[in-house]
Amino acid sequence: MLTLKQIAAKIAPLDGREAADVHSKLRNPQIYRLLTPAHAGPGRTSAAYYAENELIRARIIVALLDLNFLSAEVEEVSLALDYRTEPGFVGEVIKNPPSAEVLGGKGYHYRTGLDSIIRGALAGEDWRIRVTITRSESGERKIRAHVAWHAWQESIRASRASASARHETLMGKMEIYASGLIAPLLPPMKG
Repeated sequence: MLTLKQIAAKIAPLDGREAADVHSKLRNPQIYRLLTPAHAGPGRTSAAYYAENELIRARIIVALLDLNFLSAEVEEVSLALDYRTEPGFVGEVIKNPPSAEVLGGKGYHYRTGLDSIIRGALAGEDWRIRVTITRSESGERKIRAHVAWHAWQESIRASRASASARHETLMGKMEIYASGLIAPLLPPMKG
């Protein structure tokens, strides 16, 4: 269990920052609410304690803030971390990452996007957060995000069609290399 201050202290050196700067970003009320405490501190004003998974979420959140995502956009990505990851396609075939394999390959287990990123990164896999940016007819920028294993294909044509159906203009797509971002925070792999 970690306090928000301890989380900031673990993230700060990865970007050559002061822990107070990262702590300040995470304490922003619109960002702070995206982190789920495991339990409150002992007193009314005591620091809450967070599970290790929230350290990983905080690392991703800080990276998004560094990319100038607005708080509502950060929230959209954070929600994608909570959604169940669905298997994707490689060519015409559904392909599952090795880290999701159970029962000797007879089954596959997917939990949340955050769990998939952590599990995959621990197994040496490349997991990403794919972000689609559109603009509505009223000029509002919209973000849609999902977690994906690198081998799963992404279709620009399907993204354009989806945006068009919502009367939005596709502005761009980007990938956050989640595995690389979180790797320094994970325990060493047993070799």
